[in-house]
This record gives sequence, C-alpha cells and structure tokens, in this order.
Amino acid sequence: MQDNKGLIIRQTNGEKCQASENESDIGNPKSITFKIFCKNSDDSDWKISPVNSDSITSCNVELKINHSAGCYTGFFSSWSFGRILKWSLFILIVYMGIGYYNNKKNNNLSGFEAVPHKEFWKNLPQKTIEVGRSSYNFVK
Repeated sequence: MQDNKGLIIRQTNGEKCQASENESDIGNPKSITFKIFCKNSDDSDWKISPVNSDSITSCNVELKINHSAGCYTGFFSSWSFGRILKWSLFILIVYMGIGYYNNKKNNNLSGFEAVPHKEFWKNLPQKTIEVGRSSYNFVK
C-alpha cells in the first residue's frame, strides 16, 4: 500500500496448502489478506485480486475494497477514545466538585481535607510508579 493509503489485515496461519500456482506454497500455511483503501465513497463488495503465481495464489488470497474505514484520522480524534476520555474527565471533575462541596458544607472540612477519597488521591502517584515498575519488570 505504498501509493494508496489504507489498512491491511493479514491472517497467515491457515491450513496447509495442498496445491498452488506457486510450488513454494505447497506444505506452507494458507493466508488471506484484506486491503481496505481509504476512499470517501464506500464500495459494497470486496474484489478478489487476480492470481499472479508469485505472491497471490489460491493459497495466498488477497481481497480489496475502497472504504472510509481505511482512513486514519488520528488516535485522539477517533470517536471512541476521544469521547470516552472527554466524558471521563468531565465526570471526574463533577464528582470532585460535588464531593469537595459536600465535605466542606456537611463535614466542615477545607483544603485537601475536603477532597473526596483523599487517601486514594494522596497514594495515587506512588501506586502509579509501582504499577509502572511491575509492568516494566514483567515485560523485561
């Protein structure tokens, strides 16, 4: 996909190839490749790439489609992640504001003492560091 932008999905661990246009495929696992090219107008059907006896054979099938799903819009601009992040932050701010007001008014607390679940927030930086170190050591 050098010239055309899009998405490639490849499954490469199929059953063993019994017969192919390319003899080197025989005995190797079959594969299928889906190429989704970035286009504003969506096609309704997948197109099967013609066999060329080198890379596209009956054991290595390639399907292509023009679709907006192949267009990359950026990690933070994606609807799911961006919206979830914004709403989570909004809910957190509302929760902290209501909790602070409630503790100040009903419990006569002020400053950091009025923050809801203050022990959790006080320990969060250290817990985050511990989780990071544990993850790093696990991956290492």
